[in-house]
Amino acid sequence: MNFKKWLVVCAVFLMTALGASSAWAQAFQCNGPPGGNNAIGADTQDGHLAAGPTGTCGAPNAAPGIDDAGTAYAYKKFTFRNRTGADACVTVNVAPNAQSKVTAAAYSTFDPANITSGYLGDLGGVAGNGLQSFSFDVTANAAFDVVITEATAGGGGTFVVNVTNCGTTLVTSVTPSFGPTAGGTTVSVNGSGFFPGATVSFGGIAATNVVFFDEFTITATTPAGAAAGAVDVTVLNTNGTTATLAGGFTYYDPITSSVTLSADVDPSVYGQMVTFTAHVDISGPPPSGTVQFKVDGVDFQGPVAVDGVTGDAMLATADLDVGNHSIDANYTGDTIYSAAASNTLSHDVNPADTTTTISSSSSPSVFGQNVVFTVHVAANAPGGGTPTGDVTLSVDGTQLGAAKALDGSGNVTFETSMLAIGDRAIDASYAGVTRYNSSNAATLTQTVTKDGTTVTVASSQPTATFGTTVTFTATVANTQGGTPTGTVTFKDGSTPITNCSDKTLDNMGKATCSTAALTVGSHTINVDYGGDADNNTASGAKTQVITSAATTTTLASSVNPSTPGQSVTFTATVASTVSGTISGNVTFKDGTTTLGTQALDSMKKATLATTTLAVGTHPITAVYAGAGDFATSTSATLNQVVSTTPDAGVDAGPDSGTTPDSGTSSSSSSSSGSTTSSSGAPADAGVTPPASEDTGGGCDCRAAGGDGYGSVAAALGVLAFVASRRRRRDAK
Repeated sequence: MNFKKWLVVCAVFLMTALGASSAWAQAFQCNGPPGGNNAIGADTQDGHLAAGPTGTCGAPNAAPGIDDAGTAYAYKKFTFRNRTGADACVTVNVAPNAQSKVTAAAYSTFDPANITSGYLGDLGGVAGNGLQSFSFDVTANAAFDVVITEATAGGGGTFVVNVTNCGTTLVTSVTPSFGPTAGGTTVSVNGSGFFPGATVSFGGIAATNVVFFDEFTITATTPAGAAAGAVDVTVLNTNGTTATLAGGFTYYDPITSSVTLSADVDPSVYGQMVTFTAHVDISGPPPSGTVQFKVDGVDFQGPVAVDGVTGDAMLATADLDVGNHSIDANYTGDTIYSAAASNTLSHDVNPADTTTTISSSSSPSVFGQNVVFTVHVAANAPGGGTPTGDVTLSVDGTQLGAAKALDGSGNVTFETSMLAIGDRAIDASYAGVTRYNSSNAATLTQTVTKDGTTVTVASSQPTATFGTTVTFTATVANTQGGTPTGTVTFKDGSTPITNCSDKTLDNMGKATCSTAALTVGSHTINVDYGGDADNNTASGAKTQVITSAATTTTLASSVNPSTPGQSVTFTATVASTVSGTISGNVTFKDGTTTLGTQALDSMKKATLATTTLAVGTHPITAVYAGAGDFATSTSATLNQVVSTTPDAGVDAGPDSGTTPDSGTSSSSSSSSGSTTSSSGAPADAGVTPPASEDTGGGCDCRAAGGDGYGSVAAALGVLAFVASRRRRRDAK
């Protein structure tokens, strides 16, 4: 059962069950659920209190023992409080209904598991039909529990319970304590001992909208008063108890007020914060209530409370649009002061001035670079908000594209890659709108420089042999992807290459240079770009390697075979498929033995004469050491035969001795990387007649097979052979 229902039940019990006894009614003043037809609850306690004397005030009673410990008995608990402000002897009245039997006890705090803890007093036994009571002392303002328990476990029961001597009904204050004679003031009546259903009156006139909150508080609306002045405030409980606060509320006739409206700035500009002040002129206590501001006859925002000290209500706003506005303020009045309307204030809001600025994404920039210009428009203080509208941008006085609208941040961008080289004047103009005035930006100087360029050089043959035609290709590009124009010059180091100066770039930014004049070695091919109106100069380089040209060396002998001590001249000839001057030295070798080294003459030949060759076959080679642009080469091996046997081609006349045939020779040749050979063995090898030598008119003939003199027949045969050889020679 909730608190409000308990109060109702308590009142019904007092007025009906107990016959509305005046003495009883005056005595019942306790906080808690008083009488009514209550039933034992579902909660249980451990056992029963043992039979003892009935509780009385005075000396404290000792708690009796416990019967039937461990047995669960159902009970119902009620909480009360002594509100007298002093110690009091409180009496609990219990009246079981019909054949119900219950017991009752009081505790400072009840513990169902230990029913002797906090014990204050009890009935001393079982209550049957009729009213039974017990008493105990309670300290000032202390709460206590009254517990009604079934007499027999599971027996249940119904009952009426009340507690007396807990205090009296009081009205201590009324808030607020004054109001207009017209009534309608909502007040709080404060005190103690209030019951649900209580009525409130002011000067004997019943209040309206009475609401019971608890035993200490009731709210009500004051009725219209007969006249100004103080009146008594009375609370009447449903049980007949009553309390009165003499002169607790004062009626007064409303005080006429007036409202003065002003603005802290007038005129203002769009977005500027303006504070309107409605001052309530008063001649008495501080005012309360609210002021409703109106703009052009329409409520503007919500009501504003009046400051109780200054009497001011203020509205600060930056939301007034451009134009003329009528401002009003209506005071709603309060319990003291009457409602009032202010004067009408005429307020002008003008467009806000603006500032336009320009910034560049890149300054300086290069020719062909895409540049983004950002234009920002802002309201000048004290104006506010974000301007809207269109902006135009111009370059050197010529508008760049169409006008563009500002975004939500007051920005707009323009971009172009068509700025000419030089200092460009960038201007921006904001057209303005209703709320914002137009403005022009300070001129921004955008410096545009020539575009940076790069030169790359490629070779048709990064490594080539001397005399080979090599083609170099130069490609000129800029950082913005355009195609530079103009010319380039190709250089070998710092020396311009013949016919490769001022080569014009094609429509792809390329130029070529072909040359076969590079000498053997590593060359740095430099290409210088002269730039054009929009592109800077630049250089590039490429390393070119030229290797030596191949050569061939051939070797010939002046006589082969030769005889010991005979002078033999070896001739080496060096040649190449590449034109040019071949110079340098040739080393002649007999096997691994160096015979000598000779310089090439203007005919690219070198000769070496020797008389030191011993009898036998000599592998003669000629090694060209290479020089300048030509590579080394070695001839094929020439087998030089040195023999003591006369050459079949040598005259053997009796008057001339045996002279070798100077027209008989042998030769060999070799190119670098290949070898061929040709040796001049006697054409009649194996049939050459014996050599002869001048011995002063005689002759010493040797047969082909050994030493000694030959026969006459043999001598004749030799003569015939010689004669035959001479005829063949003469025939030639």
